[in-house]
Parts: sequence; C-alpha cells; structure tokens
Amino acid sequence: MVALSNGVAVALWEDSRRGNKDLGMRRSVNGGADWSTFEFLVRGVLDESHPALVLQGDTAFLSWVDRRHGSEDLAYRRSTSAGVSWDPLTFLVRGPARESDPTIALDGSTVLIGWSDDRFGVSDLAFRRSTDTGGSFASLTFLVRAPTNDSSPVMRLSGSNALAVWVDLRSGNQNVSYRHSGDGGISWDTATRLVSASTDEVEPACDLLGDLAVCTWSDGRVTPSVLKGRESVVGGSAWLPLRDLD
Repeated sequence: MVALSNGVAVALWEDSRRGNKDLGMRRSVNGGADWSTFEFLVRGVLDESHPALVLQGDTAFLSWVDRRHGSEDLAYRRSTSAGVSWDPLTFLVRGPARESDPTIALDGSTVLIGWSDDRFGVSDLAFRRSTDTGGSFASLTFLVRAPTNDSSPVMRLSGSNALAVWVDLRSGNQNVSYRHSGDGGISWDTATRLVSASTDEVEPACDLLGDLAVCTWSDGRVTPSVLKGRESVVGGSAWLPLRDLD
C-alpha cells in the first residue's frame, strides 16, 4: 500500500524475506521518483499482517494485526515526521479476542481506528477515537454488535463527517451497510444497508472529502460479479441511486 501527502510517499507491505511476515517500508520525498533504502518498520517472531496506513502532512499512522504474544492483537505506530522516524509500538487492543481488518481515518487532530473484534463469539465492528493526533485514545466502543459476523470495515473522516462501511451478514447474505457521523465520530446515525439485495456484496471501498462520499463494492446479483457504487453529496448521511461501474 502507498500513502501520499505533499509530495511525500510512504510505501509499506508485508515482507517474508525472514520466513515470517514482517512489515517493510520505503519512502519518497519527490512523489515516487526516488525511494529510500528498504527498512523493516515492524519485525516480530510471528507474523505481522494486514497493515492499514494513512499520511496527512507530517503525521502518519500505521496499524496492523500483531501476533508476537500468541494472540491476534491490534498494534499501531505513529510518525510526526512524515515517516522519517516512528514512535514505539503501542498496543491498541490486547487480549484473547481476535482482532482483524484494521482501518484508519485521519483528519486534522482526529484519528479513528476501527477493526473487527470477536470477543463475543462473532466479528463485531469496534473502534477507538483520538482528538490529539493519536497521543491518546478514548476507550473501545462497538460501532456494530450483532449475532452474525460484520467484516471488512472501512472508516473515513473529513471535517465533521465520518463514515463507517462494512459487510453485514444479519440478513443471511453479505450486504454492504454503513453508519454516518456528523460530529467527527462522537455519535453515529443508525446502521443502514447501502445495498438491499438477496445476493452477496463484498469488498467495499470508500472515500470521503468534505460532503462528497463515494463507495464501491463487488456485487453478486449477476454472474460474474460486477463493480457497483453509490455517491453521497451530504457526507454519507444519504446516498444517490445505485450506479453500474463495470
């Protein structure tokens, strides 16, 4: 994956050259024309995987699934120098539960980190919020709890608008659902299906800029599945009709 801001690019990936999965990084200060030498940003005895990365100005955040203690925990590192140096590893969640699929949203001093958490026997959507650029985080909050699995979360933040999108199984098949916040993730609207169909929708991808939001997904109502999407011009609180993109 690559994050880009003000001509600085940070490329990060799972690297298996030592036999297990570590997280490697290279950095560019001229938009990708030249790159720094390879370095390990995260090294462990067991696999480090599923990284999520954001970069805004001089602030970068990396979150990933960390297995160094035998469980699947959620860890993160912060940089305030656009990836030149990084703060020490911090565990956002540690315990017997399985944490997976981290996602990060950053705007100004507000950071949202979301993930799938199975401490209640199924995968629910949890998140933590920071208002001091990741210096500290509020306690864990469940954004979605249901008797069925919720997976593949995507969180985005722009100004006062925040958006969480995920794959929801409560109807019996995989649907794309969302929640919108108009106060930067303090409170959230009711969970709503972005797609209402009796077939599977998977692999949601979203972005948010001001009041404009765009979400796409792989839609299984035809075979083979096709790419579909919806747009919002009110920050994700309501959506325009379905579009075929494939």
